[in-house]
Amino acid sequence: MIIIQALTVVLTSFIIVGLFMLQARVHQLRTQADQAIARVEATNRVTPSQKAEIAQVKAQLASQEEQLGQRYKVAYVVYGVTIVVNLGIIGYLTRPKVKEAFQQG
Repeated sequence: MIIIQALTVVLTSFIIVGLFMLQARVHQLRTQADQAIARVEATNRVTPSQKAEIAQVKAQLASQEEQLGQRYKVAYVVYGVTIVVNLGIIGYLTRPKVKEAFQQG
């Protein structure tokens, strides 16, 4: 039983680390996209319709980034609670009285 809880804690920790890495990668890609958009806007050859498209793309990126941020928060809360609950279970099961009851039964 303790092995399952410990495995859950380890796997959940890996998932959280993966989320951190994914979040950093998304931030890096967003920075690259902003730089590319700035280079395009810096040229004087951008037409008004292209400027409108660029503004629309910026708005979509901002909206999607906000939604992604909310999803990250939910994931961190869920996985954080999972770790805390499983550590609580491990702590309970390793108490001397409970451990003794399992060894006798």
